[in-house]
This record gives sequence, structure tokens and C-alpha cells, in this order.
Amino acid sequence: DTSDNEMASSEVRYITPEESKSLAALSLTAVAYSPNTTSQSFTWSSSNTAAAKVNSSTGTVTGVAVGTAVITGKWTYNTSKTVSYTVHVTEVPNGTYFIQNRRYEKYIQPDNDDAPSYTVDDGIMEQMSFVGDEYQKWIFIHTGDGYYKITSNVSGYAITVPAGKETTANIDLILKPYTGSDNQKWKITKTHNGSYKIKAKSSENYTAKDLVLDVQAYIVTQNLNIQQREYLDNDSYGDEWWLIPLKNKAIIIVKAINLGILFFNTCIPVSTFLYYKFYMAEHNMPLQSLQH
Repeated sequence: DTSDNEMASSEVRYITPEESKSLAALSLTAVAYSPNTTSQSFTWSSSNTAAAKVNSSTGTVTGVAVGTAVITGKWTYNTSKTVSYTVHVTEVPNGTYFIQNRRYEKYIQPDNDDAPSYTVDDGIMEQMSFVGDEYQKWIFIHTGDGYYKITSNVSGYAITVPAGKETTANIDLILKPYTGSDNQKWKITKTHNGSYKIKAKSSENYTAKDLVLDVQAYIVTQNLNIQQREYLDNDSYGDEWWLIPLKNKAIIIVKAINLGILFFNTCIPVSTFLYYKFYMAEHNMPLQSLQH
């Protein structure tokens, strides 16, 4: 570009909090041309460092918190020449989580009828009391376009809206091998209530109802099936979720179920303590030792 104008770009990219990506990983390349130099050096900056920061020399961008930033590179040979793109930082970091229903305080897992392997293709899911075993853990991986795949920690199968039912309400969700289809991609949005709404990409263009991940409507709370249902946005909260990350380096747990003992042998935040206090209450286990 031999003009003095910004080399505008309509490119948009997505990353998660705590995730870092180089320009190459974002499928972006910054190139400048002048008959007087071969320099391809750029100095990079972010318009919103609360959302994303960028290494000024390499252009590697790192998500900080949910939000949007414009990343701009100035050509060091002629700083009037710039390139830019927009980066959106999504809601949650990649990682492993427990998924807790806000209303019932139960946790998503594969159907108990699929025990002990919990690896049934086409199997349904239900909400159950907290156990903390592998089958209650879910892996969230950002797919690069603002959506996440959510897979079982034991089977690797993805939470899926059944094919042909993408815009159907009150339908059981199932576990299937991940293929990257829209009925396996989920947008995670924090609501004004502070918890999360989880919506399949396959229903985003369906405007008659706002279909989201929900629990079966029934009088009991245990064993309710996980379904796609209409989002109500009220104080019942059955269609909203807490995502509780595994802090493998923050807490070491030694469980002795038969003895009724749970030891914390490292420093933990209050929120984590309350979470495991809740676990013990559900299992009628006395808190006998808390070590810092």
C-alpha cells in the first residue's frame, strides 16, 4: 500500500479468556510493501486491554475477559500505515467443568442406566446429586467461531441436539461423536442473573422460541433428563447453569467416604470451600479437617 491510509480489515476472530494465539494460529498475516524497504516489522496494540492484550512485537493475542478489542499493527518503517482486526473474547476458558443447574443444584451426567461405563452412543443425560467422579466432568473447547463443543470426560462424546430436531422444544439431548455440526456447537452467554445460558448454534436462526439447554419439567428433581427447551428468563432458573471449573492445582482432595473425612491440604478460595462444603452436606459427611 503506497497511500497513507489505514489498511482496513473486516477480519473477526474469537479466543477464550486465558487463551493465547499467534497471528498464524488466527490465520492472519500482516504484510506491507514499499520499494524502499523489505521490512515487515509491526508494533501491535489493543484497544481494550481489559478484554485482550497483545504482544507488541509478535502480535500474539491473549484473552483476558469477555469483551471485544480491536488489535492494530503499525508498520515500523512508516507508522502511518496500520492494519487491524477485531477479536471477541468469549465467556469461559477452555477446560474441564462440572455443570450445575442453578435451580435444582444438581449436576449433568450421562444417564445412570448407562453405568458403569457411561459411554453409550446416542445415550441421554440427566441431572444428579454431586458425586465428583469422571462421568460428571465435561470438557469445554472453543471451536474458534464463538461457540464451544462440550464433551463427556469419559466417552469423548459431545452434547448434541438430535438430527432433525434442531428447532424442536422439549426434546432430550443426546451424546454423539463430535462431527463439528451446528447441533453440537454451543454459545455460552452470561445472563443478567449472573449464571449461564447455553444455546445450540443449530437453533439460533429459529426465532419463534429461544431454545436452550434445560432440564425436563417434572415435580421431582433427581434424574431429570437434560433437554432443549424454551428459555423463560424468570426466577425459576431451571434453564440456567453454573460452570464450576476443576482447579487441579488449587486444591488437593483426599476423600475417605467410609470415614466421613474430607481434607483440604492447600489454600483455597472461599467459593471453593463452600462448594465442597455443599458436597459434604449432600453426603452427610462431617467436615473434620480444614488445613491451610
